Amino acid sequence: MPGHGDPGTIDIALNLASQIDSVGRRARGFAATGKSADEILREAKAEIVSAYPRWEHPDLIDWEINYYAAQPG
Repeated sequence: MPGHGDPGTIDIALNLASQIDSVGRRARGFAATGKSADEILREAKAEIVSAYPRWEHPDLIDWEINYYAAQPG
């Protein structure tokens, strides 16, 4: 994409897709048990961040958890 730097490799895209899918599954699973996004962040964020040590934007995990927790279905 113009203006977004080096497009990288397919491995980068696959890793990103895996990370997003993992966060989504975890957050939806917690949300289905009645947990709020704040509770999910407290209970799962550190584990998610450690599972993806090469993820360059761990601050976006908060956004992802909030997004998926609001859409548990």
